[in-house]
Amino acid sequence: AAPEAIDLAVLQYLADLPDVVARARGRAQVARLWAACSVPDFQKLGIEHHARTIHRLWTWLSQGNGHIPQDWFAAQLARLDNVQGDVDALAGRIGAVRIWAYVAQRDDWLAQPVEMAARARALEERLSDALHGALRQRFVDRRASALLRRGGDAKALLSVDVDSAGNVTVDGHRIGTMRGFRFVVDPLARANEKRLLLAAAERRLGAHLNEMAQALLAVDDKAFTLASPPGGDAQIIWNGHPVATLKAGQRLLAPDMTLDAGLSSLVPEIQQGVRDRLGLWLKNQFERHIPALLKMEAGSTDAELPATVRAVLAQLADAGGIMPRNNLDEALGQVAKEDRTHLRKAGVVIGVMDLYHPGLMKPAAAQWRMALLSLKSAKPLVALPAPGLVLLQDKEASEGGKADEARKIEEAAKSEEPGKAEEAAAESQPAAPAVASKPAEPLDEIGARIAGFRKLGEAWLRIDMAERLARGAHEAIAAGKPYGADDPTIVSIGLNEASFLELMRQAGFRPVPDAAEGTPNWQFRGRPKPRAKFDAPRNRGGNRRPAQQGRQDQDGQAQGAGEGQRARPDRRGKNADGGPRRDRDKRPDRDNRSDRGPRPDRGQRADRDGGGGRERPIVATGKALAGLGALFGRED
Repeated sequence: AAPEAIDLAVLQYLADLPDVVARARGRAQVARLWAACSVPDFQKLGIEHHARTIHRLWTWLSQGNGHIPQDWFAAQLARLDNVQGDVDALAGRIGAVRIWAYVAQRDDWLAQPVEMAARARALEERLSDALHGALRQRFVDRRASALLRRGGDAKALLSVDVDSAGNVTVDGHRIGTMRGFRFVVDPLARANEKRLLLAAAERRLGAHLNEMAQALLAVDDKAFTLASPPGGDAQIIWNGHPVATLKAGQRLLAPDMTLDAGLSSLVPEIQQGVRDRLGLWLKNQFERHIPALLKMEAGSTDAELPATVRAVLAQLADAGGIMPRNNLDEALGQVAKEDRTHLRKAGVVIGVMDLYHPGLMKPAAAQWRMALLSLKSAKPLVALPAPGLVLLQDKEASEGGKADEARKIEEAAKSEEPGKAEEAAAESQPAAPAVASKPAEPLDEIGARIAGFRKLGEAWLRIDMAERLARGAHEAIAAGKPYGADDPTIVSIGLNEASFLELMRQAGFRPVPDAAEGTPNWQFRGRPKPRAKFDAPRNRGGNRRPAQQGRQDQDGQAQGAGEGQRARPDRRGKNADGGPRRDRDKRPDRDNRSDRGPRPDRGQRADRDGGGGRERPIVATGKALAGLGALFGRED
């Protein structure tokens, strides 16, 4: 039979009490009595206990104004306001508070039901928090006792389970989570419990870690990836977690590998097996995606190749297979023309602006080159341009800015002064961050260089296309034709006028002034050489001193002599202060010095100069010409 309803059982209990029967007169009072009997029994302490509570409520509801006294109701809540005790005590108090919270919801039972309902609700929340803490403590105590239970007896070790999400449980109690090969303690554990949980995991997870290591050794190469956390080193990832960290080694293609700390508990043989497996994965990736770089490195140590070729290959391999030609001019200049065949056999394209291997600009190859070069520079991995792009654009400048930029670069190119052209190109670069043409995403300039792009003012052009356009210029000159930004190939790429002019300058072309229509408008003058940087001005001639030395200012003070420095005498018989040189006549004859004697192969100066000394050229200075003009009465 179904259990008797609580409200009906309470009504039957109260029907046997004379005072209840005496006050339940009329339809309204009977309805009020039934409403009181319908109060839920949240305490679950039995029919009699709950019926006594309802009897007390009915006493207040059936007399006077029919309201429960507020002081009495508040006293019931205050009696339950105690967060101390075990789980059972707290659960009992919460049940009692819920009864009074239900009563406070009846508008006609209390004079101030809203206030009493808020107080009951706040008390219930405090007791619920205390109950949660007590339940957690009970779980912790049980978990600790399970972990400590005969922990030293290997036969009595409790079972350790790791689910698909990595949750670790011992005898049904969760102690933490596996993240790769690392065990992370349950974040809810107290500080004094974490050491116990770590010890338990170390003692019981050894078999599980060995199983994970064996699974790693058996997986395919596709299971591994290379990634870099923000601001961190490159890591080999397996199942979403790092298993090793890579850092720069002695060679670009031989990075150092450090296993994740979670594998330190494995025996050395298994650790070495994991290291060998990850090393094999790296080797396979290199052979698959960057074989050209491997060939360059092998050629740099091939004794059968000329030393000059090996030197170029060594620099190329160390730079990731792509280098500006300016950086290789010295080494490439040592390679004989007939020996350059070895470079071409290695797949190296010797361009007018760059040396590169076309296969190293493929998306996968660029990713691996970027990773290796990031390791070399000890920087995080960078973003590469989207695959398939030939031209990358910085943020668009105004049309007026573009025209001004083109004018400055063209004027600098006509001046045949590389420094001016470089400065003009540098001024034309916008301060805003670069963006790719399609799609419009932030452009990492380092990534663009690694991917094989050359900066041309506001644009970045892939180096193979830049070399193709440079060849087009040579072909146009050879055919006696002009070459400009309106060429169909250049238009199809999307290169603007300013970037085209910068490309021609970098490729070594200079505009032909006033070129006739239909004739070549460019001439090849060689690539602009990078200007050397010196801390002090450099002499232009053999023994000529810099212009500021020996030059006198208006006060007669030698320019270029710093404070506290001795003024150097000039060659005109005067000191720097303008006075006559005292040692002019004291110098020994350079031809017949007393310490060396006369020189038999040379006569006296007078003899050598034809008896009357050497004739010196007459130099007409500006002042002298002015004096002659005044003498003859001519003002011009």
